[in-house]
Amino acid sequence: MGAKQCQNIQMLMPTRRSAQVRFILTIPHPLPPMVIMNVQSTRVSDEFLVAVFLRLDLLSLTRCKQVCKHFQRVIEENDAVRYDFELQAACLRDAPSGGNVTVGTASRLAMLQAHRRAWDALSWSTPAPEHLFTSPDTEKWLLVGDVLCIAGPKLIQCIRLPSSIRNIELQEWKVEHTLEKYEFTVDPAQDLLVLVEDDLESIHLLTLSMGVPHPDTAAHNAAVFYGHYEETDDALDRGVRVKLSGKHLGLFLPAYVADCDWDEELVIWDWKSGKAQVVFNGSFARCFAFLPDDLILLGHMGTGDLQLCVYDLGAPVATNATEPKVIGLSDDVSFVCTFEYGGINGDIESMEIRSQTTAPSTGTRMGTGMVHASPFVPAPAEGLFSILISMDGDCMPGVTLLSLSAITRGIASARACAAPGATVSYKWEEWGKDVCHSLYLGGWGNSWSQVSMRGFRCASMLKVERDPYKSTGEYEQQLVLRDFHRCTARRYWSWAQQSLPEQGHGGAWKSRKAHDTQLDLGAREVEIKLPKGPGGKAWDEVLLGEDAVVFKQVFLYQFILNKRDGGRCNFAIMALEDKL
Repeated sequence: MGAKQCQNIQMLMPTRRSAQVRFILTIPHPLPPMVIMNVQSTRVSDEFLVAVFLRLDLLSLTRCKQVCKHFQRVIEENDAVRYDFELQAACLRDAPSGGNVTVGTASRLAMLQAHRRAWDALSWSTPAPEHLFTSPDTEKWLLVGDVLCIAGPKLIQCIRLPSSIRNIELQEWKVEHTLEKYEFTVDPAQDLLVLVEDDLESIHLLTLSMGVPHPDTAAHNAAVFYGHYEETDDALDRGVRVKLSGKHLGLFLPAYVADCDWDEELVIWDWKSGKAQVVFNGSFARCFAFLPDDLILLGHMGTGDLQLCVYDLGAPVATNATEPKVIGLSDDVSFVCTFEYGGINGDIESMEIRSQTTAPSTGTRMGTGMVHASPFVPAPAEGLFSILISMDGDCMPGVTLLSLSAITRGIASARACAAPGATVSYKWEEWGKDVCHSLYLGGWGNSWSQVSMRGFRCASMLKVERDPYKSTGEYEQQLVLRDFHRCTARRYWSWAQQSLPEQGHGGAWKSRKAHDTQLDLGAREVEIKLPKGPGGKAWDEVLLGEDAVVFKQVFLYQFILNKRDGGRCNFAIMALEDKL
């Protein structure tokens, strides 16, 4: 086939790279006779069509199936195209095989279909959460991908969550170190463990698999000294937060100033080179989250207005700069774009942005190679992020869920239309009002715990008082799962109206009406009643994995001089399995 013919076909079908805005193909239906004759005369090979289909977005693939039976046959009979179609419909992306194990396309497709069936049917492997044996003296915990990290003094216990759907077995290991009090984060895809000392004197960059100095750090140093901060014994108690995305390490740190007060600063590091890239000080950034393509989303409080600001970490800097760029409240900053956050009545006490990791997460790199890698992982530019806002006088924060695509669409439009150096600003009505969903953590007779997200799904714990009118103090506990992905919900409805598969003991999905949520009219949710945890105590937190849910229960804490000193948390898991 000639280059001109190839070019004409590609012009008819916008690819994922060229089609930044969701739209269907402009192919008439049915095709005019002259077009049909031209297509038949070209005798396009199935191999060429497959290569073209693998470059199309979801809506374009759907349109191809509708306008041509030959296209439909090729799409439905080719495993690679079907797998790509299912990945896009689930907002996932393909991941390379790990270690010495190669997973073929047909096997990946079967796993992905099993993954979808298990979520649709809510078929759990056990009728109740199954206990995980964890170390005592638990202080912190973190679930990244499918690796659960439970931290205590001088020890981090790591548990790779099992998955019968993706052929991943349970794996446990421990990382020993020398720190009593610390903040930490991990990136299993980079085999990276970051420990921030309590006095902020050093940041330790270790391998998650072995706890040794990470080989990708500058000069192979185990610790990076950051001398901007004065030594203090209670820095972690004042809100140190650490986040990772690729080469970027974000540290939200309290800075000591001359009047003996504390003020927060956000420092963005390139952890591989050991150099700080940019510092936001003077409470410029109240919270942050990394975005794809070297971008960062900052929660900024201006003159009474709350904004989400997008800053480009990849912007060029002076070649002779020896110190990081410092940005304060009074500085004129060039952002990619800003998003007004509306609907706030009252004074904001604190805020936080939470999102799933945007770094490529393909599995756990143990030593020299990837092992126990998942065949598919969440797409970095898809899914949900949440904004938690505490108002003065509120005992619990309100949570707003937003689609990450609302931000990425605004960024793409700003970069395409704005003049160099100009900042595009979006009003709340333009970008967020119609794509948000608010969760109010509290209510008469009910109480919520924090929200955990994975892709377009979110999970939360709900305690429902048995008799709110009598206030007996007796509660039933429920796991509330919500799925805001339009394609998933619509496909669920299409077969639910005909015949429902056998439901697991976890209950059945129900739809949410348009007035209940504006995030996506295709949302679905389910409430699952939970038995109490060990000791007859309720679970108080949930962590959402790819096809599993982890529950956490605070069992016992000792308090010495009004400070928590040691204790124990219980963890349990409910995993999905395919019943077919």
